[in-house]
Amino acid sequence: MTVQSEAGRSFGETPEVLLSASRRPTPIRSRPAISTWLSLSRILLMPVISGLLLTTWVYGTSLAAVLFIAAAITDTLDGYFARRQRVVSTLGVYFDLTADKLLVSGVLIAMVAISLVPAWIVITIVSREFLIVGVRMFAAAEGVVMPAAAWGKGKTVVTLAGMAALIIRADQARGGLAARLDAFGPVELIVFLAWPMMILAVALTAISGLYYLRRALPLLAVAAGQRGMIKHDQADRRENR
Repeated sequence: MTVQSEAGRSFGETPEVLLSASRRPTPIRSRPAISTWLSLSRILLMPVISGLLLTTWVYGTSLAAVLFIAAAITDTLDGYFARRQRVVSTLGVYFDLTADKLLVSGVLIAMVAISLVPAWIVITIVSREFLIVGVRMFAAAEGVVMPAAAWGKGKTVVTLAGMAALIIRADQARGGLAARLDAFGPVELIVFLAWPMMILAVALTAISGLYYLRRALPLLAVAAGQRGMIKHDQADRRENR
C-alpha cells in the first residue's frame, strides 16, 4: 500500500517533507455521477438486504442474495468508471469507503440475528473496519490520504463472496430459489465453499488491519513528535515569563 500526501509524498520521506507537503492545498476534482450513484446504491441496498434476511418470507433470502451480489458488483463498477475517466473527488472516496463498510457491517449484523454467522466473526470484521476508519480519519486530519491496498481489496472481495455464499446456503436450507437449483453444480460448490471463504475473510481482515496500522506508524510518530515539540515550546515560554 502507498500512503501518500495530496502532494504525492510517501511515508518513506522525512517527517519534515511529509508535514510540509501535507499542508499544501488539495486540488478539487469532479467525479463521474455514475460512480457516486453506484456507491450510494450500496448504502441504500443495505437496509433492504438486511430486512429481507430478517423476514420469514421463503424467498426473502433468495432476493437478498440477488441484491447482495448486485451490490458487490457495484463495488467493482464504481471504481472502474472512476478510473476510466481518471477523476476522483473527496465526496466520491467518502461514499465508496462508507458504502463498503455499511454494506458489510449492516448485513453481517442481520446475519448474526438469524444465526447465519457466529458473533465472533462479525466482531472481528466490524472492529477492524472501525479501527481503519479511525486511522484514515486521523491521516486525513493530517492532510494524508491512505488509499486501499491489495490486502484490503482482497479482504473485501473474499468477505463479500463469503457473505453471498452464506446467504445462498441459508436460502437453500429455507427452501428458496437455491433449493430449486440444487441440481446445478455451481450452487452446491458455492454452499460448500461458504465457510472456508468466511474463515479466509477473517484471516485477511486481521492481516490487512495490521498492514494498515504498520503503514500508519510513521504518520503517528511524526504527529506525536510534532505535538511533543509544541508542548515543549509552551513549557519554555512559561518558564521564561
